[in-house]
Amino acid sequence: MTTSTGTAEALESDADIALAALNVAPAIVRSLDGTICFWSAGAETLYGWPRQDALGKRLHELLATRFPQPLGIIQARLIANDAWRGELRQQTRDGRVLSVASNWALRRHGDGRPNQVVEINNDIGFQRQDIVALRRLAAIFESSNEPSSART
Repeated sequence: MTTSTGTAEALESDADIALAALNVAPAIVRSLDGTICFWSAGAETLYGWPRQDALGKRLHELLATRFPQPLGIIQARLIANDAWRGELRQQTRDGRVLSVASNWALRRHGDGRPNQVVEINNDIGFQRQDIVALRRLAAIFESSNEPSSART
């Protein structure tokens, strides 16, 4: 692991490491109007859209994003707090609908004006399925009159 030593070489190494990590994650950078500026390899894997097909498109149109509340409210919170977290429903290239935990970070110009949004989305659909299955199993045990035990 590289540590910052204050030299240009160390800073470049740290930046290279950060960029490589960001590229593996399902990361997207978009302008405030939603135009995609960066589409990582991780985003390609998650959504199925190659980088060249995603760049320049409007993110939430491309992925048919469904928000938990009006987008204007979410954007106001993003600008006020420099960050937003929530759950979104988004569609992949092949038509599957994903539930994603979405984390947004606001980037600002040097003068403080909002500039871009860095967005990292993680598929949580399998976690949701596990929760539903556990709830069903618990309901079966609760409704049963038979004694039950778990053996290991």
